[in-house]
Amino acid sequence: MAAFAVVLCVALAPQALGAASARKPAHAPSASPAVDARATGTFEMLARVTAARNVPGEHAGQSLRRRWLISPQSCGGSVCQALELDRERSAGIDESLTLRRVAVGTYTGVGSFYVALRCKHRTYPHGSRAPYRITLTIKGVVTVQGIAFARTIAAIYQNSKRSDNTPCVLDPSHDAARYTGSATSAIPTPPVASFATQPDGATDSAAFTDTSTPAPDGAQIVSTQWGFGDPASGAGDTSTGASASHQFSAPGVYTVTLTVTDANGLSSTSTQAVTAPGPPTAAFAATRDGPTASFSFTDRSGAGVGAVPITGWSWQFGDPGSGAADQSTLQDPSHEFSQPGVYEVTLTITDADGRQSTNAQQIVVSGPPRAAFSAVEQGATATFAFRDESTRGVDGPAIVGWSWNFGDPGSGAENTSTEENPSHAFTAPGAYTVTLTVTDAAGLTSVTTRQVLF
Repeated sequence: MAAFAVVLCVALAPQALGAASARKPAHAPSASPAVDARATGTFEMLARVTAARNVPGEHAGQSLRRRWLISPQSCGGSVCQALELDRERSAGIDESLTLRRVAVGTYTGVGSFYVALRCKHRTYPHGSRAPYRITLTIKGVVTVQGIAFARTIAAIYQNSKRSDNTPCVLDPSHDAARYTGSATSAIPTPPVASFATQPDGATDSAAFTDTSTPAPDGAQIVSTQWGFGDPASGAGDTSTGASASHQFSAPGVYTVTLTVTDANGLSSTSTQAVTAPGPPTAAFAATRDGPTASFSFTDRSGAGVGAVPITGWSWQFGDPGSGAADQSTLQDPSHEFSQPGVYEVTLTITDADGRQSTNAQQIVVSGPPRAAFSAVEQGATATFAFRDESTRGVDGPAIVGWSWNFGDPGSGAENTSTEENPSHAFTAPGAYTVTLTVTDAAGLTSVTTRQVLF
């Protein structure tokens, strides 16, 4: 009894694969040589049966359309070592096949499928096995970022012999076909690189989170590469994690770069300027408020890299004798020292990141000079020689000014002098009150008087 094919799963037979189509493919067959490229996405394939022997419902010259989904494997640039082919067959059945590269732009792979046969009133699901070979050639490409992507392909399907696994005797059967097809998927585009940065100004470090998104065609991101722009940090200057952190080697502004690459080999880069601010620099100036023990202090501190604002000032005047006034939190305070001496005044500043800096200076608070002089009569005349015997004050500068008043208005303009050691001729015998006022380089003064008898 002759066998009867209930389901004949031949990829090229109209009854097995679906109704024939007279539509032309999106790309006509190309005679161009094969080229290396990544074949990826969905391709609309036009099949033309070139041989069909004892395949029910199939004949040479028959045409039909099918959908192929291709995923490249083990790719480097435009060259892939294998393709995973998911091809549409009859009745909505898909079949997977691995094609391996055998030449430039050429891949081949073998597979098989079973045909259910009915023999002697019994159905054999694996009644016939159909081994086949598919050879795929890349014909047309488009280039993105230097990587070629297949847009037109051709293929040859060959089934040389089908087996008979039933008790019935079948006539020899085989079939073959040629395919041409064009990509219906969009041309691959790069992913979009982006990242979020969380700096820690207190430690000059930062945490980074990859927020990149895949391209619209859905190719997943498979590689992440960080560059922190900090070569002094050595091996720590790069990272490959989806999230990363980095301790910068010194304060400064760094260009951080994230490069992501997707499964299509396409990449995208995003950069951000990240500031490692470092601590502020404390500095101040001190000015004596005239010939007193009071000083005015002016903050001249500078913010660190990135201009993080200074938010706190703490002054210590080193003068415990002044009680609670020995410290201040004003930016520009003043302080009256309790007595002459040398004091160490300290300013500590704090910025908005909590980082601090300290500066200390010695402040000399000098006391006033002490005025003193002697007077010696020059023989039996009315002339006296005056000698300055004043001394500088505690920690004070040199005396730089002398003002004499001889208490002798009758002498007119000669009644005063600014010499250090003057002489004066009194106008008449009597007792005269002589006054000396001395002034030091700090502007502090001292006055002394004594009587001179003539």
